[in-house]
Amino acid sequence: MSDKAIVIVRCVVLASAMTSVLQATLLFGAFQRLLFEPWQAMNERAGRRVPGIMRDPRMQRAWPLFMAAVLFAAWWYLGTPAGAALLRRAAG
Repeated sequence: MSDKAIVIVRCVVLASAMTSVLQATLLFGAFQRLLFEPWQAMNERAGRRVPGIMRDPRMQRAWPLFMAAVLFAAWWYLGTPAGAALLRRAAG
């Protein structure tokens, strides 16, 4: 895998991390209104109760923040010589 391809992979990982941060902060209200609330109502109409942990807004905010932290760590790791070597071995 070339150095340019590694940079592209790192950019995609960084963009994913930033999207997760946005989902948990600035866009959280819109996600609640447009995605989570209709999903919960649809499941309850069908008779499937949504578990309490999945209805909790704190968990709905914490999960994207956790994923952002993991993705930031992956972005950092892929920038190290060991991370670049891992990508090169994985690409064959």
